[in-house]
Amino acid sequence: MKWAVSLGAPLGAVGLGAGIARYAPLDGPLALAWGQHLVVPLWVTLMCILPLQKSVARAWLLCLGLAAPGLVGLMQGVFG
Repeated sequence: MKWAVSLGAPLGAVGLGAGIARYAPLDGPLALAWGQHLVVPLWVTLMCILPLQKSVARAWLLCLGLAAPGLVGLMQGVFG
């Protein structure tokens, strides 16, 4: 569980922040600011929520699910 919290929380927070910056219905700089400024609160929230999960797999799936929009946006930007 320790690895899911220490590695998964920042990855999930940054991925979700990138997804917000990519898909928010706002102007470019405003969406980027929202995405960047939400990373730290999301990180802290995940650091508090992940240890409460019943299993390590559930914690990693939560992190992956939150990071998925950012990863999809990154792949669309690179390959699109």
